[in-house]
Amino acid sequence: MNQLTLTECSKRRLDDTYIVVYAIKNEINIKKGDYIEKNDIYTLIGIDIKGYRQFLNIYQDRVNNNRFWLDCFESLKSRGVKNILFLSVDDNRNMKRTAKIAFPEIVFVDSLTNIVPKFFKYAPEKDYKKVASRLHSLYTQKTLADYKETLKGFNSIYNNVIQQKLVEKYLSNVESVYKYSNNIRELLFKHFKNDDITA
Repeated sequence: MNQLTLTECSKRRLDDTYIVVYAIKNEINIKKGDYIEKNDIYTLIGIDIKGYRQFLNIYQDRVNNNRFWLDCFESLKSRGVKNILFLSVDDNRNMKRTAKIAFPEIVFVDSLTNIVPKFFKYAPEKDYKKVASRLHSLYTQKTLADYKETLKGFNSIYNNVIQQKLVEKYLSNVESVYKYSNNIRELLFKHFKNDDITA
């Protein structure tokens, strides 16, 4: 098979809908003259409606350019993308803000591989599997009512000030996930809960 260059990959036509796009950050060192500069590189991986992964593009973050990520998302739209249901990204505010402009219905989710260690840091060492299981259960209830009941139980267990701040920061969008059907949520969490989404 012919190997595509990055430029060719960046121009190829994309699907019109992706269940989730993972923005995976890697830090690299770039030599500029006599010094080394650290740069954040984001690889965008999309999960299509059949559950297959697709490479979308690679971008070098521009922290001082407010329009940069908007241009990136508009570029995806020009290549055929009409809908992104979920975006899994770190705390990159520019990316989140501009993603919402380009795709107003998008929902932000944090992968469990990111969330679990943050909660586990403030839980007994022996409870790692319990923390992971309880967090996973928040995303996998059959109905919104079931989720709300499960969240009450979660909050009763992880109820100190720090844990509640983590709930507010990382779980505030979970309820939005439940506006989608079970089939869509199953496709999301098929990849969402795994460790093998890496750049």
